[in-house]
Amino acid sequence: TIRGAQVVTIVVMLRRSFRRACQAQAKPTGQQRLKQLFMEYGKTAIVVHYTLSIASMTLMYSLLRSGVDVSAQLRSVNLDSLADQYDSRIGGGGDKATTFFAAWCLHKALMPVRYPISAACIVAVCSRLKR
Repeated sequence: TIRGAQVVTIVVMLRRSFRRACQAQAKPTGQQRLKQLFMEYGKTAIVVHYTLSIASMTLMYSLLRSGVDVSAQLRSVNLDSLADQYDSRIGGGGDKATTFFAAWCLHKALMPVRYPISAACIVAVCSRLKR
């Protein structure tokens, strides 16, 4: 079974590596850009962001429940050490609650990827609604 602490360890490692990559850039991070968009576009930005977040969480859960090989996907993007840790700690799967928790952790780990997508979608939707 998947242990919560093991999943959290992997998520923390992912977030640290993404955070280092974001700090290396001089421009605002995705989170800062998203906050600016919330201030500028208001309720529409919040609705778009949460809709995308729910879709992302649903996708993560569906992928894990359908049996996607997470370690193979991690290896395909050259995260071999992380894939080895996933295999040794989590690889066995678990019940629905455990799968949901693992999906939530993956969803949170992908925040640095989701923020720019949310920002682009917020601008697109708001400009479309202004017409």
